[in-house]
Formats: sequence, structure tokens, C-alpha cells
Amino acid sequence: MVETANDFAEGEDRRVIYAMEQIMAEALSDELQPLLAAAVEAHRAGTIVPSDTTAFDEPVVGVDTLQATLDALVGDLVSGSLLASLADYFVRLDLVGPESDTLASYVDPVPEEREPVSPRAGKADPLNVDTLRVRAAERDADGIYLRRAPVERRRGTYRYAGIGPIAADSIPVAWVYVQAVPRLQRYVAETPFPRVLVPAGLFGEDDEDFSYAEYDNGVLVRSRGDVSGPSRLTSAVRRVFVDDAPAAWVRERIGDQTYRSYYRRLPVSKGGRLDVVAVRSVAAA
Repeated sequence: MVETANDFAEGEDRRVIYAMEQIMAEALSDELQPLLAAAVEAHRAGTIVPSDTTAFDEPVVGVDTLQATLDALVGDLVSGSLLASLADYFVRLDLVGPESDTLASYVDPVPEEREPVSPRAGKADPLNVDTLRVRAAERDADGIYLRRAPVERRRGTYRYAGIGPIAADSIPVAWVYVQAVPRLQRYVAETPFPRVLVPAGLFGEDDEDFSYAEYDNGVLVRSRGDVSGPSRLTSAVRRVFVDDAPAAWVRERIGDQTYRSYYRRLPVSKGGRLDVVAVRSVAAA
């Protein structure tokens, strides 16, 4: 429980990483990658207008039809995926050309105040598409490349982005660029994965037996698992930390169940604040 408390406090969300890898692996698969590459090349051929248009008796291939094909392929990648099932994240997927031009996009239909940035975000953004392409090239990552960056003013919370090349004859013609940004309402209940759909051990051997919670100055702001616990730290827990103890084991009653809980004070706690994470498991009878 001590180790899982540390993982939860550090904020790396293995659900998101696994779900993004799954989507990108599908895009780069032997089945789908040729379809995406062909659609991209057809899109380019249909949207580039020749300098001498009088040389053509027939109009260029219908742009609307080509765009609809790309949009459908991109949308199908996300729809019904594990990533789309995470209600606590805002998801965006772009098919990006060599000039960082967006060829097609899927944008989460549920609006959010802080949405993923466009692929052409400012150079200062460590997750923009150009930066990821450079980093991937530096690491000789010719497949999937993922990174995360902290969310400003939200401790232990990260946004994620990944990139992977869509190639035709071993030459990249486009890139799949996927982003996941946490929804920043005051309280976040992290969406559990259907465990039958994820590999064994993704969350650790005992993770399904634990519930997690984070308290910001004593107020519940994030949870995962079957029980989130009280919305505010109880007086009994506060008393344990009155002498600046770094961590404590507490036996507590929540609803009609008794739990063995591990509370860990976060290092940023100061000035009378009490910021902690808690890991709970049902206590043995």
C-alpha cells in the first residue's frame, strides 16, 4: 500500500498510457496503416489544385468525400476505445501532415474548459507535435512515442500526448497525434477500466483491492476505486498529523465497512495545510 500511495501521489496514470498506446498501435497496424496512408495520399491528390486548371476537363476529386473518409477513419480509432471511456479526460486525436497541417481530427464531444491544444501549439509547449517528432527522431523511435507534462496549478496532475508515423513505402506521409488532458473540475473520480479489457498486472497485483483518495488542504479532490471516503478529512485523521508525521496507518469506518487505510502527507504541505493521499483496503474481520 505504501508503494501504491507513492504512485498515486506522483500522478502517472497508467490507464491513459495504456489506452493511448492501444489506439496508436491500432493506427500503425498492418491492417489500418495502409488504409490511412492511402487516404492521406488521395486527400493530397484531391486537394492540390494544379496551377493550370484549364488542362483538366473534369474537376479534381471531391474534397468533401476525401475529407469524410479521413474523418471517418480517425473517428473510428477513438470511438469505442478504452481512451474514450475515460470520462475524467478530454481526448483529441489528429492526423497531421509533414507541415504540421491537420488533415483530420477527432475532438471529444463533451466540452471542457482546458482542452487539448491544436497540433500547431506554441513552441514552448513540450507536447506540441513538432517537439514530439524531434524527440522521437533523437531517440530513434520509429514507432510510438509518448510524453507527459504537468498541468499548471494542479499538483500531481499530468496531460499526455503521443505520436506515431503513418508510412507509405517506409516513408512517413502523416503522423497520428493523440492527446489526453484531465478535466479539472474541483473533484475528479477517475474512471475505472473494465478489467477484462486490460492486461493482467497493468495496475499492480493488488490494485483492484485498493481505493485511493487525494485531499487538498483536507478536501477530497481526486479518487479511484470503490470507495472515495469522506469529502473532508476526519478529525481523527487530522489529529494523527498534528505533529507533522509524514505518514500514518488508520483503521476507519466508512459507511457499513471497516477499512485499513494508509495516509501519506504530500511534501508540499506547509503553512498549516494538510495535503495527503490515502490508500484503503477492507480490513480483515
